[in-house]
Amino acid sequence: MKIKKKAIHLKQNGSKITVLSLTANELITNTRVDRFNSNLELLDENNGYQRPATPSRVKKLGNLLHRNQVEEKNFPMPTAVLFSDRGVNINYGDDYIEFDSNDCFPIIDGQHRISGLRYAIEEKNNEILGYWEYPVVIIHELEKIKEMQQFSVVNSTAKSVNTALVNYQLSQIQEAMGDESLKENEKWRVIGAKILKNLNSNKNSIWFERILMPDQHKYSQKEINDDPTKAKKRITTATSFIVSLRPIISNSEKNILRGKNINEKVEVLTRVVEAWWSALSELMPDAFENPSNYVIQKTAGIFSMHLVLRDKLYAANIAALDIYSKKTYLDMFKGDYECLKSIYWSTDKEESAAEAQKYGSMAGFKELYINIDDELMSV
Repeated sequence: MKIKKKAIHLKQNGSKITVLSLTANELITNTRVDRFNSNLELLDENNGYQRPATPSRVKKLGNLLHRNQVEEKNFPMPTAVLFSDRGVNINYGDDYIEFDSNDCFPIIDGQHRISGLRYAIEEKNNEILGYWEYPVVIIHELEKIKEMQQFSVVNSTAKSVNTALVNYQLSQIQEAMGDESLKENEKWRVIGAKILKNLNSNKNSIWFERILMPDQHKYSQKEINDDPTKAKKRITTATSFIVSLRPIISNSEKNILRGKNINEKVEVLTRVVEAWWSALSELMPDAFENPSNYVIQKTAGIFSMHLVLRDKLYAANIAALDIYSKKTYLDMFKGDYECLKSIYWSTDKEESAAEAQKYGSMAGFKELYINIDDELMSV
């Protein structure tokens, strides 16, 4: 069975674009979301680039659409959703399009709007909404990697989206199209995202599954009660971890990363960061055994200790030390330092020695770094 729709065809800067309308029922039935999966390789054919829809946003929009229809409020949803025609058996006529009724257009932008319609129709039993029409834009003949680029542009310039997800979309683009496909100010983001993925997926790393990836949710207390091992997982966000790496990446460009491509830089810094945190975990075993009760692997810890690593890595390189060895960093920490004791990073507000928990902003993390650096340099 075919679906035929009136349409307007446009050309824009070498691209072919079609504008039309679909009913809410057709939007629900004839679309699909290619979701990012942090467990897959970046260029796995089954990996996508969208995050899961946020239930609260879906429900909020669905309730609004339902209420406006029931109360007969003249409040439309005029913003067009954006599709690709990849994988769709579509025929473009002079003033129409025709496609198979079981085909699904990949959604580039608009999954929350379509999910909101689905909620209103299926959960609120609002059948009338199913026949209302909504504007649609289809970009012709995009490969998935080009869809990612389009998504990245739309969501990084037009509205807010999970920054870590954008960084992984850039990483997928870089894997497929090379370093030259990125702007200069995007490259550090890709390096950071790839370092994070390496650490978070390595079962031998102290960071294994401890970072909340953009396709995941934070574990609820009920989930942790049902499975106590989850208390050690997803304790800091991917965005925070990536941003915290920027000083290391930027400073290393001047020496140990000079002349290397992105993937080579990732390999170097993954080994460095892993050795650094392995040394810290040996010095503070309690803090790493029960990470939810300490802030060393949360924002206060990662931002301050990555600033310390920036300095120590520079010093180790100048001294021709092995920057990939845990022993190098342990040797730097010989001494009785309060900042390298688990209690310093405790979340226990009754504990007077729990210093790090007092710092809760970017300015605070820098101040914490200064305090740590002063102590490390004083002995």
